[in-house]
Amino acid sequence: MGATAPGETGGRESRAAAAPYVILLGEDGTWFRRDYERAFVEAGFEVAFVPTETAEDGEETGLPGDGLAHARARVRRRLLALASGRSPALLFAYAFDRTLDAATLRIIRRLPCPSVLLQVDMVGQWYHVVRSCSAFTLVAAAQREHAEALRRRGARVLVWPMAGFATQPDWTTPRPAVVRFVGTPSAARVEALGSLVDAAVPVEIFGHWPMLPASLMGDAGPAPRRAASLFAATLRRARRALHTLPALIHEEGLGRAVGLKAPSLRTSYDATARLQPHLRGPAAASELSRVLAGGQVSLGCTDTAIGSGHRSRQMRLRDFEAPLAGACYLTQESEGLADCFALGREVLVWDSPQDLVQRSRELLADPGRCLEVARAGWARASRDHTYEARLRVLFARLGACCPEGLR
Repeated sequence: MGATAPGETGGRESRAAAAPYVILLGEDGTWFRRDYERAFVEAGFEVAFVPTETAEDGEETGLPGDGLAHARARVRRRLLALASGRSPALLFAYAFDRTLDAATLRIIRRLPCPSVLLQVDMVGQWYHVVRSCSAFTLVAAAQREHAEALRRRGARVLVWPMAGFATQPDWTTPRPAVVRFVGTPSAARVEALGSLVDAAVPVEIFGHWPMLPASLMGDAGPAPRRAASLFAATLRRARRALHTLPALIHEEGLGRAVGLKAPSLRTSYDATARLQPHLRGPAAASELSRVLAGGQVSLGCTDTAIGSGHRSRQMRLRDFEAPLAGACYLTQESEGLADCFALGREVLVWDSPQDLVQRSRELLADPGRCLEVARAGWARASRDHTYEARLRVLFARLGACCPEGLR
């Protein structure tokens, strides 16, 4: 990717001296580092990545002096070292309160540059930044529904939907008459895909799903978890739940707080048996655009629990990746989607499983209509919803300097 940390040697001194640099703070090995490092590099920045945790930090047990304590100390040392050299143009973080303790936040406040905290799409995720959000120059919130709650906790909020990278789709090769889904299982997704399979609608499913044949999993099979790891995970969840409870009760009420819990996927796992012939295995990041646009219809499903209604529907990364790939995208309507796309022309929506079956049949019988929607969605997304477009908005709001390519 070409990203370098400021001050690296090996013939890159002149470039490092000329280009501004950004500090990325977040979890390694995730979409965050992959996408935002690429986005900032393509925008003309150098990138210094600071992982919130590494294997060397040790296991987080929930006890004093555990891996989390080591991770926090290492993050502070790295930030201080970076700030003591050439001044960064921006600190861009995707991290929760558990990493951003008071000592780390003091360093962030003292940095000679703006700081941005990214808050994205997991339901209820914003509760994990209630202690740290006010320390940042700006909180970039992907979900409009969270903005006011974050403001009440002192955050300066920019509603900043997710994005993707521009591609050049293949518009000439005919696409198979199939509905493709790329993602992980949940009860609602299994129900939606099951309704298509039961109605004999051609379906292909990509992702990490249970009951995948070993030949499709490659090296992606789950590693067995030791009892100690399960105990540590339980302690972590308990500590995070206690931290988020006051904000949850204040915003949602006691009844909602008591009833809110992570949905069990056991039923959906057991229900995947009839989907097994349609499972195609994980899609590599480098192949995602090709896979998304590889059928006449690309399916989106924002619900996680059956019968949850519109409340749990939030825009997701896929809502931008699929149109940018040149796919005819058929998804569920969520808050903000109509602000980003013309529904019915650039992106199509479905509501119930019965509605999904009907719309899928109509679309697969009309490849011209699919291509028309795909072209319109791609044109809109390429203009308004790339990382380049998002960064331009961000720097305009910050009033900060940015490379020539974003001006």
